[in-house]
Amino acid sequence: MRNITIVTKIATKIDGTWLRDAIDALGVSVSEVTRQMGLNHNKRLYQHFNNDSHLGGSHLLALKQAFPKINLNYVVAGEMPMLLTSTDEMSITIVKPSTLQVNFQDQ
Repeated sequence: MRNITIVTKIATKIDGTWLRDAIDALGVSVSEVTRQMGLNHNKRLYQHFNNDSHLGGSHLLALKQAFPKINLNYVVAGEMPMLLTSTDEMSITIVKPSTLQVNFQDQ
């Protein structure tokens, strides 16, 4: 197995519609995402969608764990693809607010 690390800058402004687009592409409701992420209500997601505030690291981790097909690069930076395919094995770690570390693993 080979590890490749790519560090890229996050877009200077997060667009909340990226998360909404990814949820729509999965074909699940906001209520289902809220439940799967372990949130008590969907207010936090709607704040993100409306760019009132954005999801922090713990919420992004919960999103990734609940919906591993959602590409967090798309959610935070608008970088395609929106959804990962079954052949995309990605481990994503936020290493500081302006940097995203992505580890790809070949099998």
